[in-house]
Amino acid sequence: MKIIAILTFILITINFVLTTIQMIRLQKEIDAAYQRGLSDAKKASSEVINEIKIRISNGKSFHESAADVANELSKRLKERIDSI
Repeated sequence: MKIIAILTFILITINFVLTTIQMIRLQKEIDAAYQRGLSDAKKASSEVINEIKIRISNGKSFHESAADVANELSKRLKERIDSI
């Protein structure tokens, strides 16, 4: 009976350790994906600001430029969603 109890304890301990390792790996993957998403968002934000600046320098008003860029982004987002 003692042997069964010891083996059960060992199996539970191994399972706990493996589950903990798996959770740590998953957390690292989540963190990496978050950082990639954050980086992509910063890049997209910079691109939008630059595009608005270009349109303003070409003589359009800020509001008109922002509206045009927002419409283009909306179209791209819809296309991306439709492709999923």
